[in-house]
Amino acid sequence: MKNDLNLKSTLIEDASIQASIQHWVKMECNQLSAGEIVGTIDILELDTLKIVRESQLVTIQKTGITDSNFCALSYCTLDPNFRFSEQTKNVADTLFFLPEFTEYDILVPAGAQTTYMALNQKAFFDSARILDPKQWEHPPQKLIAVNNEHQSILKKTLDMWFNVAETSNIMDIQLESFFLNRSLLEYLLHIVTFNNIGSYPSYSECVSSFQTYQ
Repeated sequence: MKNDLNLKSTLIEDASIQASIQHWVKMECNQLSAGEIVGTIDILELDTLKIVRESQLVTIQKTGITDSNFCALSYCTLDPNFRFSEQTKNVADTLFFLPEFTEYDILVPAGAQTTYMALNQKAFFDSARILDPKQWEHPPQKLIAVNNEHQSILKKTLDMWFNVAETSNIMDIQLESFFLNRSLLEYLLHIVTFNNIGSYPSYSECVSSFQTYQ
C-alpha cells in the first residue's frame, strides 16, 4: 500500500510566503507587529481534504475570498484579540464555517494558533444535510459560528492526525490518503452535527481508525 500522505512543516519568515503556500485559497497575509519570524505552518494534504495549523509569532491580518466548491471549518486558540471577519465571539467551543464565494478578514494575534480544515463543499453538504437537515438543508451563504462543546476533542484529534502523519513518514509506515480522508470527513461531520445526532467518535476510536488503515 502506497504511503501518499503529504505533510509539510514550514518556518515562515515572510507573511507573503504564508499566503502563497496555501495555493488553494485566495489570500493575502500582512504582518502587523515586529518580528523576524512570522510563525510556523503545518499542512497535511489528504485525498480531497487539507488540514492547516498555523502558529503565529507575530500579529498578522489575512484577507481574501473563497473559491467555488471550497469551504472550511476553522478555530483559534482562546485569545481576546482574535477576530474572524464580523465574528468576534471568543469562546473555546466555537467553530467557524466559511462557505464558497465568501470574503474574509482575519486578525490573528501573536501567540495564537489557528487550525482549519479545507473541504469540498458539495461533499460536505451532501452528508451534513442528512445528519442534521435543520442546520444544513440550506447551505449558509456567509461565515457562521458553529458552537460545539467538544472542540477540545477536535483539537486533540487533529493534533493526533499530524503526529501520526509525521511518524508514518519517519518510520515508513504505510498509510493511504483516501481512507484517512474518508475517516476524517466522517469525524468532522459528527462533530458539527453532534447536538442533533447525540454522539460522535471518541478519541480512542479515532486512534483505532489509523491502525485500521496501516
